[in-house]
Amino acid sequence: MARDRGDTRPATDRQRDYATKLGLTFPEDITLGEMSQLLDSRLEGDRRAKPEHFRWANAFGVSYTRFMGKRALFYAIIDAADESGARDLCRWFAFRVCRDQQRRASVPLIKQPDGSALRTIAAALADDERTVRSIERAAETDPFIWWGTFTTDDGRIIEGGSRNTIAYKAAANLIRQEGLLHERPPPDAHPRKPEARPTPATDNDGWVLDRTARIDRATAPPKRARRKPTPVSSETRGRRRDRMIVVGIGVLAIFYLIFLL
Repeated sequence: MARDRGDTRPATDRQRDYATKLGLTFPEDITLGEMSQLLDSRLEGDRRAKPEHFRWANAFGVSYTRFMGKRALFYAIIDAADESGARDLCRWFAFRVCRDQQRRASVPLIKQPDGSALRTIAAALADDERTVRSIERAAETDPFIWWGTFTTDDGRIIEGGSRNTIAYKAAANLIRQEGLLHERPPPDAHPRKPEARPTPATDNDGWVLDRTARIDRATAPPKRARRKPTPVSSETRGRRRDRMIVVGIGVLAIFYLIFLL
């Protein structure tokens, strides 16, 4: 384990008071070096690194404190990898790109940056001078934490590393060739089966009880036949016509008498 407590002298009272005002909690045995890391992380908005981040740092022999922030730790990994040589720097870069690609494809993430596939990818990246220069330029301002643009839970917009660089495209291509990335299946790869409709319930006479259910025509009673209209004879139609004429003449006669009076 490459953990380093830094300055092992006890934290000063001034540091403790300042950390308490910031709302930070810390153990009684915190050292001066650890307290400095704790305060730096809070003032710079650097979230504390997780246990898995420290395991990654161990793979590159990085010295750190238990209160080190994630961004500071990732920069320490870059510095240690760069000192070891281009292959280690490319291995860390390939690991971060692989995690980003796998996250976007919703496949299981690799856990450690020391697998044989990653070392093969790193060797291929280190053999290309343009790719190495691209990684070195990116490492000056980006610790390879995020890629692209996204919004955090508290509404902050984070600008991460670019996916359009020579190094990123080369690493993503090699990751696919090594089989570390499986594309998402097409939307119709697993079509949903239609839901089975429930059989309508019937009473003892065979009548459907649930009117909202689909009616089984084989078991449901037949529909009542619609009543046909009774045909009208020509004699009946003639009498109706004569009645309408008499009524019309009567109405006209009434209006005539009203106007004369």
